[in-house]
Amino acid sequence: MHEALERAELVIVQDAYRNTETAAYADVFLPAAGWGEKEGTMTNSERRVSRVRAAVRPPGEALPDWRIAVEFSKKLSLPGKKSDLLSYEKPEDIFNEHRETTRGRDLDITGLSYALLDERGPQQWPFPENAREGKKRLYEDGVFPTPSGRARFVPTPHRAVAEEVDAGYPLRLTTGRLRDQWHAMSRTGTIAGLFAHEPEPRVTVHPEDLSRAGINDGDLVQVLSRRGHIYMQAAADPDLMRGLVFIPMHWGARFLGGESRRGVNELTLGALDPSSQQPELKHCAVRMERARLPWRLVAFGDSRDALSLMSGLDPLMRAAPYAVRTLIGRDSPGVRFAIAMEKAPHEEILEKIDTVFGLDAPEAARYDDSRHGRRMLLQGNTVRAVRLSGDTRSEPWLKELWEGAAPVKELRHYLLLPVETPPGLPALRGRTVCNCFNVSEREIDAFLAKSNSMIELQASLKCGTNCGSCLPELRRKVSLAKAFEAVALPLTAAKV
Repeated sequence: MHEALERAELVIVQDAYRNTETAAYADVFLPAAGWGEKEGTMTNSERRVSRVRAAVRPPGEALPDWRIAVEFSKKLSLPGKKSDLLSYEKPEDIFNEHRETTRGRDLDITGLSYALLDERGPQQWPFPENAREGKKRLYEDGVFPTPSGRARFVPTPHRAVAEEVDAGYPLRLTTGRLRDQWHAMSRTGTIAGLFAHEPEPRVTVHPEDLSRAGINDGDLVQVLSRRGHIYMQAAADPDLMRGLVFIPMHWGARFLGGESRRGVNELTLGALDPSSQQPELKHCAVRMERARLPWRLVAFGDSRDALSLMSGLDPLMRAAPYAVRTLIGRDSPGVRFAIAMEKAPHEEILEKIDTVFGLDAPEAARYDDSRHGRRMLLQGNTVRAVRLSGDTRSEPWLKELWEGAAPVKELRHYLLLPVETPPGLPALRGRTVCNCFNVSEREIDAFLAKSNSMIELQASLKCGTNCGSCLPELRRKVSLAKAFEAVALPLTAAKV
């Protein structure tokens, strides 16, 4: 796909977001209205048709999709040829035309209209003309829309995966989505708080598979298939099956750079299902090695516009074999940028990074020696931006100071020292489990050490009481706490 877009003479992209990977190839970009900015109808998986009304006006030059199509037809039509034009004046015109195409079919909606939907609310199809209501259940009479009236079943014999594991590639890679992200992250990838649960690209692996490969949780690894390789951080996950590794599909070129342009699709294969033509992206054989990239750099900070800061890093996403940029923070979003390579880069690269984060300011504190470099920009008594190179051990506590806008007065003499944790620093919050109420893993574990009741946990911390996406993880934690208590009580009784 990348090669095809590069070769194309003219690439026209219609999207509501300008920062997607595809938009980077656009010769012409047509800004489209988003879901809450346009009118029409929507049909859900229950076959229920709803009226949709715009909540806000589209920004700038953005237009609804149908209006873009109408305007585009005018550009393509021949002079004086009105028959070439799409003549719709409003979304209802398109609905009425579509409605007529369903007449007499199993999805007949000729009885629906904007007026009826406005008056009676969402309705299920089929809803033919003169019907009083839609059909709740299809094919109750056993008659199907086939020439014989009988249902067709396609016997599909089992087919093995296109690529089996072997001694050279002993792990099965599967791909999928993260809890808080969606597809290419064109929308979710603009919200810093949604990165809190999974803050950067990671490959999750069973702990025993990590141990067998001589890799520790958190190490930077190289994942290789017969088609390519990518670098990612390894994460132990005991819930995975042995021999299986998982990489999210979301991390494309906007977030994962270096030698990767396609994220996990650097590894997957293009074998197609013979009926649907769907690529077999969910499985391939891989192996995993510790990355031979000992030199590390991480920089993070904020600006008035975090997305512009992200864009400022575009030229640096190919500066090292491994490069990753993500959003951080919650109420005040910022950007985190990390690279890894065999040895320290030319000073020019470091200077460019400092410039992007404002660390070239005269007031920025600095330390340099033959192996390490550190830059710190304070705003009053809080951290504004940081760059750590060569030794990045201080990142967790410095980033937590930044995220919490915590005062650094008592820690000033540690800011430029490569220390893992300064004395007297409170325990780090760690990963966020509940994004709705900003509840961290440490807070949950501390509560479960006193009580393993899910009801009490939710009443105290509120986690899992809003959207519910963290409930599976909370249930696992509660179950582990109960299992630990069940083992601990007999041991305590035996000692007594």
